[in-house]
Amino acid sequence: MRIGLDIRTLTAPKTGDRTYTLNLIHALARVDSRNGYLLLSDRPVDGSLLPAADNFRLVVAPARHPYWWTVRVLPRLAGELRLDLVHVQYLAWSAGPAKLLTTVHDATFAVLPETFPRRDRLLLRWLLPLTFRRAAHVLTGTEVSKRDLCRVFGLEAARVSVVPYAPGSLCGSVAPVPAGEVRRALQLPDRFMLSVGVLQPRKNYRRLIEAYARAVRSAAESEAVPPLLIAGKRGWLFEDILAAPGDFGVEDRVRFLDHVPDAYLPSLYQLAELFVFPSLYEGFGLPPLEAMAQGCPVLASSASCLPEVLGEAALFVDPVDVERLSEALLQLLRDADLRETYRQRGYAQVKRYSWEETARGTLAVYRKVLAA
Repeated sequence: MRIGLDIRTLTAPKTGDRTYTLNLIHALARVDSRNGYLLLSDRPVDGSLLPAADNFRLVVAPARHPYWWTVRVLPRLAGELRLDLVHVQYLAWSAGPAKLLTTVHDATFAVLPETFPRRDRLLLRWLLPLTFRRAAHVLTGTEVSKRDLCRVFGLEAARVSVVPYAPGSLCGSVAPVPAGEVRRALQLPDRFMLSVGVLQPRKNYRRLIEAYARAVRSAAESEAVPPLLIAGKRGWLFEDILAAPGDFGVEDRVRFLDHVPDAYLPSLYQLAELFVFPSLYEGFGLPPLEAMAQGCPVLASSASCLPEVLGEAALFVDPVDVERLSEALLQLLRDADLRETYRQRGYAQVKRYSWEETARGTLAVYRKVLAA
């Protein structure tokens, strides 16, 4: 097979889409030395991010606009490179003579439209159905995402395959920074609670900060509720999130770390007393698995796919129930044995996932599509 992979997310700031691309190409290089992979981009890519495998080759084809690349350049490349299959994330106009496969991580823009930028929501509403009509198959990470995609877009279940993702990285391009260095570099307190994710409404940070403020007020003076640290770049509609600590009277206890380098994250998870992930909707939800892999107990939203992904390894709460979220924070902070229970469950849960298995599952779909 000659497979084209759209890797343009590797030239963009760190997001879940970028994490998926980076780990998938390295995992494919580990499990498949027979097929040829053409890594397609509209601009040069840092060579340290790419697999050092003979069957992987970077192809750069500039375009004056990302949509022009999607509409014109990608179909042309598929023909010129004699590709059998082209694998993209979300949108593609055509794959020329090749079969088209798209990975769509979630249907947030349709399920929770109020948490999505209007312009992007309208574009996805218009372009994603076009992509589905042209795609031979669709990949997603969870059964919940598959259900939502089939319901919203009328896709046949047989055209959608679930291939789970994994915590951690196979690319080896970034060595973790030791905990002591991370503590000094970020000026971390001795104790803290942590949440990780882009600052946007879907992550439900305002309710988390309100719940945290309630926990601070409810705790006895002898109970030191540690600061809440939130790591993540500013996304859309972030202003209300930044204002929340002042609105709820905890501006001296909540700190936004902004974007944290990949190399800092393992130690940041290790140093945290508790990881909180109150998201309203996720297509998969890698941060809580990443926290579990580093031995951090997790308090997570019971919404969307998170119970499916995290199993019994997290304490779940309704993400819109601020009072219960506050109680759960205090419950875990007060009970060291309960934290240890979830820590051990977390270690066991992450063993169910690996990027090699993601690659094998993806490769099986490639074969299925080309055999059809």
